[in-house]
Amino acid sequence: METDINTNFYTIHPRQHILFIQIFSAWDERVANQYLKDIETVMDRYFSDEPWAALLELRSWELNTPEAEKKIWDSNRNLSKPVTHVAFVVGRSETKKWQLEKMLKNVDAFKYRIFIRKGDAEQWLNDSGYNTTRDR
Repeated sequence: METDINTNFYTIHPRQHILFIQIFSAWDERVANQYLKDIETVMDRYFSDEPWAALLELRSWELNTPEAEKKIWDSNRNLSKPVTHVAFVVGRSETKKWQLEKMLKNVDAFKYRIFIRKGDAEQWLNDSGYNTTRDR
């Protein structure tokens, strides 16, 4: 069932009702557009109308251009499928945490938390009813 998407800027791994996403490098509008197309394709293919969650690992992310940030912000308000929980793993980067909080400040369509450690993010999703165990 699962088909992974791997690029130089991100990987997307759909598993049951969770998207496992790793983000790399710096993003511009072109990368953001392709990422959003890939996310929409995965959501349409695997999640239909069932609730789902996401775990985004951002430790290797080098932030966005303002144009990419706007694209991602707009997409957070217009998700076509019912995401309920999103866990962000940023490590100890206060800058990444700040940019995420800025992009998500008015999002109320889903619950989200920002974590230092991946294990804590997985535990939060597990406690929220999503099984983060997956083939690695």
